[in-house]
Amino acid sequence: MIYEYVFQLVDVLLLLALFIDAPWAITGSSHCQRGNPAVIRPHSVAITEFGAVGDGVTLNTKAFQNAIFYLNSFADKGGAKLFVPAGQWLTGSFDLISHLTLWLDKDAIILGSTNSDDWPVIDPLPSYGRGRELPGRRHKSLIFGRNLTDVVITG
Repeated sequence: MIYEYVFQLVDVLLLLALFIDAPWAITGSSHCQRGNPAVIRPHSVAITEFGAVGDGVTLNTKAFQNAIFYLNSFADKGGAKLFVPAGQWLTGSFDLISHLTLWLDKDAIILGSTNSDDWPVIDPLPSYGRGRELPGRRHKSLIFGRNLTDVVITG
């Protein structure tokens, strides 16, 4: 009984210690820091420059992939910005790169394709082992990335 009380007291004290002067709550952890969405990138393109159509019907996966492939050449030159104007942009999965700002207009909507062929299958996350509900691989998320730094999604 006394041990339960001591453990509850320790839990409360730990929570208080976390929240008393918690600059991490504003700036993020050492791995993920709060960035400045107004960061100026030296190069910027619009998704429409790569043939994308924001009608909600046209599949724009290749346009997103090609735009990001092109912008990757600016990663070591201060990064780049991909602007998505107003519209409904249908796409399958695409990968982000480091030193990229994905800027969405206030009326821009990225729609995920309902065709499973537009979603590559990849290995499960290590924390899932072979999968929780179903064993085996999983589909990539709509906007994907691995080991990225200096990425901003804003708009």
